[in-house]
Amino acid sequence: REACNGGVCCSEPIEACRALDPNVCDEYLPCANMYGEDIEQFEGSLFIPAPPDNLAKLCSADTIASVEGFKACNDVCKLSLCCSEPIEACRVLNPEMCARYDPCAALYGDTLEEFEESIEVPRPPPDLNETCGEDSISTADGFQECENACGMSECCRRDASVCRVLNPEVCEEYREPCGVLYRRDGDGWE
Repeated sequence: REACNGGVCCSEPIEACRALDPNVCDEYLPCANMYGEDIEQFEGSLFIPAPPDNLAKLCSADTIASVEGFKACNDVCKLSLCCSEPIEACRVLNPEMCARYDPCAALYGDTLEEFEESIEVPRPPPDLNETCGEDSISTADGFQECENACGMSECCRRDASVCRVLNPEVCEEYREPCGVLYRRDGDGWE
C-alpha cells in the first residue's frame, strides 16, 4: 500500500499530477489491481494522509478564531475533505484515517452548536479577481491558488448560528470572485 501512496493525486478531479507529469499516473495503474478493481473504479479513490498529532490544538475554537489559526487548521483539514463526500464522488481507501480528522468539525460544521467563537474574515487579496479569473482557474495551480485565497472566506458561506463573522461586509468582497468555485459544488454563494 505504501508504494501506491505516491499516486494519490492521480485521482484528483483537476488532475494535478497529470498536468505536471502526464506519465506519472500511468506508473501507478497497477495499484488498482491491489484492490481487485478496474482502473475506472480506482480513479476517484485516494488515501487520506495521517493528520499531525497536534490537530486538536490546531483546530481548537480559540485557535481558529484568528485568521492565521483558521488558515492553518483549514490547510490541514482540506486533506480529509474526501471523508465527507459521497462514496460515488470520492472513495477513501483508508477510511479508518477519517476519524483522526474529527477536530476539523469546527470548520466544517459537525459540532457547530458547540462552536461559540466568532471569526474576523480577512480582507481578500487585491488581485483576487485575477487569481480566480477564468484563465487562472483553468490550470491546476491557478485553481488551487483561487481555492486557497477563497478559503479564508469559508465562514461567510456558513449559517450565522454556525460560524459568526464579525465583519460581514468583507464577505461581499469575496462573493463574486469566489462564486466560481462554489457554483460548481452547489454549496454557498449562487
